[in-house]
Amino acid sequence: MAAAAAVIATFCVGIGTALWARLALLVALAGLLPPVFTGHSSAAGNHGAAVTSLALHLVGVAVWVGGLAFVVVVAARREDQAADAARRFSPLAAWALLAVAASGIVNAAVRLPSVGDVFTSPYGRMVLGKAMAFAVLGGIGWWHRRRTLPALKEGSRRGFVRLAAGELLLMAATVGLAVGLSRTPAPDAGDASLSPTEELLGFSMPPPLGDFPWTPLFTQWHFDPLFAFGTAAAALLYLTGVWKLRARGDKWPAGRTISWLLGLEVTVVATMSGLAVYGKVLFSVHMGQHMILAMTVPILLVLGAPATLALRALPAVPKGGPDGPREMLMKLLHSRYVKVISHPAVASVLFIGSAYVVYYTSLFETLMRNHLGHMFMLVHFLAVGLLFFWVVIGIDPGPRRPPYLGRLFVLILTMPFHSWFSISLMSSTALIGEGWWSLLDRPWVE
Repeated sequence: MAAAAAVIATFCVGIGTALWARLALLVALAGLLPPVFTGHSSAAGNHGAAVTSLALHLVGVAVWVGGLAFVVVVAARREDQAADAARRFSPLAAWALLAVAASGIVNAAVRLPSVGDVFTSPYGRMVLGKAMAFAVLGGIGWWHRRRTLPALKEGSRRGFVRLAAGELLLMAATVGLAVGLSRTPAPDAGDASLSPTEELLGFSMPPPLGDFPWTPLFTQWHFDPLFAFGTAAAALLYLTGVWKLRARGDKWPAGRTISWLLGLEVTVVATMSGLAVYGKVLFSVHMGQHMILAMTVPILLVLGAPATLALRALPAVPKGGPDGPREMLMKLLHSRYVKVISHPAVASVLFIGSAYVVYYTSLFETLMRNHLGHMFMLVHFLAVGLLFFWVVIGIDPGPRRPPYLGRLFVLILTMPFHSWFSISLMSSTALIGEGWWSLLDRPWVE
């Protein structure tokens, strides 16, 4: 955190381009996250949900509070771009509010044994006070959208500055409550006795698969905030885009919508059902989860054509105005970075080569030992799968669109390497990730 703060304070003072500003934003956000993955949340029961929700909570608060402070400064200085800055920040603030609310609920649910503890324990009462302050902040945001933002657009800054300054003061008080909450022990926190397995996994050891091996895979569920909130946001954004198209009389193929929603549903099953639970304790199930995320989900999501939908649904900014979301998406799709990674050779190497790197080095054991590493591994498998199948069967526009014969050629060249990996894995006599499996106390493994 100190290193990130030093970089921001030393090198980012004279930033004048959007690219360097975005890099500074990434450094600033990265400086927030180390305590999340090393503090008490990472050592608690159900630490996966606790850590992920706390990380989302901190990022949402930072974007919300920091963005509002910036807009207030711009408006107080009577700069001409104040109305435009407030207009562009408003939807970002709404998403930050939603992220803070959802992650806060999950974090409280992880630490409170029952609903009654909200009213009977000091920790629960502080959560209640924080929730009430949060509700007031949401009401102020609604008032901004209804009254002060239209007035700011017409040139009247006083009402916006006064209400936003009061909102910042309330935010400061809410942050103070959050600090006090972090110093307050949760109910029965001192009495919880976790086994070594629970400390490693974040949940108790699941039962054996038994004579009907597929049944527990669909009955043992474990909530994961990253994929739960991610898939919910992806579904909401996609359906909003479809609704906008149909509201103005445009058509959107129903098959694409079904494919997108089905891909998100399969993602939920792969990351929160028994596949995710047993994927941490059985290598065979882990590989099944890997294959679903890398080869099934990407096909369904790519056929949903999300970028095409976004380009058709998002409004275009007036000529000469600052780039909006649509313009930024267009620049990203045709950027040099995307041009390089979307090359068929690069996409194929990332898709196949990463599997060899993860499973035939000590990287797999390292990633399994850390919650952040495990999340990164799952997201990486999904991302490289999306990239590869976007190149092969993608509908969305991009800088490189190989002809259909070229796409078939890429697929034919890739298949043998994937087969070699599968055969070598099944015929291997060495235990992959031996250090991780030896730490688990699996009484049903002989």
